Amino acid sequence: MNDLALVNGQVVTMEGQNPLAEGVLVRGSRISFVGTSREVLERRSPHAEVIDLQGRALLPGFIDTHVHLISTGLSMMGPRLESCRTLGQVLEALAAEARKQPDIVKASGLEPATPANGLYLTRWDLDRIIPDKLAYVVRRDGHSVVVNTRTLEQLGFPSETSGIDLDPATGEPSGVLRGDARRIAGDRLTFISGNDRQEAIRLATQRAVEVGLTTVHALDGGWPRGNEDIKALLSMAPSLPVRIVVYYQTKEVGKALELGLPRIGGCLLVDGSIASHTAALTAPYNDRPDTEGMLYFSDQELQTYIREAHSSGLQISMHAIGDRAIGQLLDAYQTVLSEQPRRGHRHRIEHFLMAGPEHIENAARLGLCASMHPAFLHFSEERPNIYLERLGEQRAARVNPLSQALSSGVIVAGGSDSFVTPMDPLLGIHSAVNDHPPGSRLNVQQALEVFTINGARLAFEENEKGSIHPGKAADLVVLAENPLRCSPDAIKDIPIEMTIMDGVIRKG
Repeated sequence: MNDLALVNGQVVTMEGQNPLAEGVLVRGSRISFVGTSREVLERRSPHAEVIDLQGRALLPGFIDTHVHLISTGLSMMGPRLESCRTLGQVLEALAAEARKQPDIVKASGLEPATPANGLYLTRWDLDRIIPDKLAYVVRRDGHSVVVNTRTLEQLGFPSETSGIDLDPATGEPSGVLRGDARRIAGDRLTFISGNDRQEAIRLATQRAVEVGLTTVHALDGGWPRGNEDIKALLSMAPSLPVRIVVYYQTKEVGKALELGLPRIGGCLLVDGSIASHTAALTAPYNDRPDTEGMLYFSDQELQTYIREAHSSGLQISMHAIGDRAIGQLLDAYQTVLSEQPRRGHRHRIEHFLMAGPEHIENAARLGLCASMHPAFLHFSEERPNIYLERLGEQRAARVNPLSQALSSGVIVAGGSDSFVTPMDPLLGIHSAVNDHPPGSRLNVQQALEVFTINGARLAFEENEKGSIHPGKAADLVVLAENPLRCSPDAIKDIPIEMTIMDGVIRKG
C-alpha cells in the first residue's frame, strides 16, 4: 500500500465547510485525513512517505471536461501550424512534411483566415508544393479543412454536396471544405493504424499529467474508425496515468449501449464553429453577410436522437456554439423532457458560447450542464480577435457568458477542447478570471470550482473526486503557488510541481 503524508502546505480543499488545511494523509488510493500538519503526522503509518510541501499549494486534481483525446495525440505526432504567421511559413512547413510522407500529407492547427493575417490557404497554394500526393490541412477549430486538387479529385464529391467553398473570381472549388464536405473528407482521410492510435492515447494522457490533470473527459469517435477509437480508450484506460471518462460521439445509440457506456454524444455537432463560419447564428456573420452558418440536424432529427438516448437512460452531450443552434438544442431537450421527465439527468451542452439570457434561463430550468471553454477568449485576444471580426462588437462582447450561466444555476465545468486549445487547466482558470468581460468573468474560487468539483459533477462523480475530503480518491495536484493568493494575472504561469492520481505520484 502506497501511503503519503503531505504536510506544511496550503491545502485548498474545495470543500465549503473546510476550505483550507495544512496537510493530507493518503492511505492507498484514498484520502484518509485532512487537517493540520501535526495531526497528519500523528496519524501516519510507519511506512508512509512524508512529503514536505514547504508552503506550496495542494488542490484536487484538475478535471478537463472536453478533450478530443485521440485527435490531441495525433496532432502531437504530426506537424502543427499554430506558430505560422504567414502563408509562406505554412507552405514551408507543409513542404517539409511532404518530403517525409509517401502518400498523404496531414497537418493541423492552421489559424482561421482573417483579413488581418492573410492565411487563406487554397488548393492552388497546396498544388505548388504537393502536386502528386494527397494533402489534408485542418484549421485550428477543426471545423474546416483545406485540400489540394489531387485530394478533391479522389474525394469525388457529389454535385449536391454542401460546404465546398468556391473561388469568387472563377467559381471553381477553392479546396476549402466545411460542413458536409468536411465531414466526408474526414470520414475518408482520417484513417490511422492501431499502433498510431495507442501512441496517440499515450502521448495525450502523458501531457495531461504534466499540466496537473487527473481526469479527462474523452470526446472521441465520430469517424468511421470511431468504434475502434472507443474500444482502444476503454481497453487502455486501466493502465493510463489519468482517469478517462468516455463520451462516444455517435448518432447510433445502440453502439453506446453495446459497450456498456452510461453516456453518449460528446462533441456531437448541432452546428459548427465561429472561425469557419459554420456556427448557426440568428443573424448573418459580420464579415460574411451571405451566411448565418449551418445546422447539422433538422428539428425532427435532433428530437428523435435525444428521445432515443434519453429513453435508454443515457446522459447526452452535444455541441452547440451559435445562438440558433443553442436554441434548437434547448427546444429538443425541452420537448423530450416534457414527454419523459427524469430528475438528475445532467444532459450537457458543449461550448454554450453564444448563449443569451433566455438560453441560460432555460438551461437552468431544464437541469442542464454546460462544458465551457474559457481559454477560447485568451487566444482570441492573443491573436487578431476572431469573434470581433466574425460577429461584430456587440455580439462579440456577449461570447462565453461564464458568470451568467453559473449564477443562474447551470452547472458549468471547464474544458479545453484540445486539440483546438491546449490541455492546460491553469490557463483555463486564468482566462476565466482575466480574459472575459467584467460581466462574464469568474473570481478565482469560482474558476477553480469549474475545473475541479464541477467537472466531477458533470460525470456524476462528485462523491468520488473534485475536492479533498476523506474517502475520496487521492487525485491531487501540487502547485508552486496558491492561485487564491497570487496575482490573478500570474495564474497561468504557476508551475505544476506534482500530479498524484490514485495515491500514486505520476509527475514530480
